[in-house]
Amino acid sequence: MNDAGPGRGRGARGAATLMVAAVLAFGAMAGLGMAEAAVVVVHAARAATAADAVALAAVDGGRERAVRVAAHTGAQIEQLEISGATATATVRIGRATAQARASAEP
Repeated sequence: MNDAGPGRGRGARGAATLMVAAVLAFGAMAGLGMAEAAVVVVHAARAATAADAVALAAVDGGRERAVRVAAHTGAQIEQLEISGATATATVRIGRATAQARASAEP
């Protein structure tokens, strides 16, 4: 014999539905956070590569060539200092900033 009256047991099913919805929402938010972190890591790597390329271009071909290389790599030059045969470049890609130094001196 079933002692449960009409409507009993539905609360447990409703609570389970809410729990599943909460777990799915948490999983989605965690996934978005991980995706954002991956984007930041990729931008940091690209910025480091671009900074190296811009500094080398500045040593080899001056400011004009460095600007072209930055545009080609998708980087924005934050700062570029050229002193003799040495160049220091700071570039930004997305939210990542990187700095590199290059020299033609031995």
